[in-house]
Amino acid sequence: MFLTDDELATLTGLRQAKRQLDWLAKTGWKVEPDRFGRPRVLRAYAEQRMGMSQPKKKGPRLEGLNGPTAYQVA
Repeated sequence: MFLTDDELATLTGLRQAKRQLDWLAKTGWKVEPDRFGRPRVLRAYAEQRMGMSQPKKKGPRLEGLNGPTAYQVA
């Protein structure tokens, strides 16, 4: 679910939680500190941001709802 402490250290190049939070915020990462002040980054978000997965398309697929159009040949 979340990156491990070791993965966060690898990502940021830092071991101290406060410095990790600062680096993540400075570089535009979505991050939430836990109640102890350690950064928590969702694994899916990190994978998406690093280009390992494609974001899911949002919104309904509406093609075909109105049936065939006038210009389509049956």
